[in-house]
Amino acid sequence: MDGLQLRDEATRDRVKLAEEFLDPVDPKARSYRADVILMLNRGMRRLTVNLDEIRSHNRELADGLLNTPFDFSQVFDQALKNVVAALPNRPAKESSADAMYYCAFIGSFGEYACNPRTLSSIHLNRMVSLEGIVTKCSLVRPKIIKSVHYNEKRNIFHFREYRDQTMTANGAASTSVYPQEDEEGNPVSNIPDHVLEVLTPRSSSQNMDIAPIETTKQYRSKKCRSEHQPANYLEG
Repeated sequence: MDGLQLRDEATRDRVKLAEEFLDPVDPKARSYRADVILMLNRGMRRLTVNLDEIRSHNRELADGLLNTPFDFSQVFDQALKNVVAALPNRPAKESSADAMYYCAFIGSFGEYACNPRTLSSIHLNRMVSLEGIVTKCSLVRPKIIKSVHYNEKRNIFHFREYRDQTMTANGAASTSVYPQEDEEGNPVSNIPDHVLEVLTPRSSSQNMDIAPIETTKQYRSKKCRSEHQPANYLEG
């Protein structure tokens, strides 16, 4: 068995563990099912999960979130999507392939709880809890994560996903140029703009998107959880 298969199997096992945490079979265990339903009813896509509860349930998952957040945060995102798909009597759009859900984390971050003065290189590629005062909020810069293009000659659609260095720990960033033709040289065109807007998340200079950037206010103390990257700089 090669390394890629081992990695895929390990990821599937982690997703299963995360699912068991979010929606356990044991009726006495802490369940996030009610929180997930409330999130969906409010039209939101981010679920807040307590890191201390994860640590009590499975120490490996908690340590993985802090030390390798790129891998383990995606595990929880996928587990959350699986939980949503398993809910009965929900609209089909909530469990569609393009539906995206995210987990945010609160609780005790230990040595990874810091402020702008204590934030240093030891926190690179770690999940941190950053506490400070927001002194400046810039305009939101949309970031394309997926585009859809129509091939008129072959009457098919092409999909392209985009990834920058804030979305991966060790993988290469993808090109940000829209494709103009397919692998056979046939021209492709963009689909209507309103479809692209659905797939465009919002972000700020601290890599916060969707819920955090909506709730952060100027000149107020705010705890912000983010993955600290070498190219990111804090303002304030």
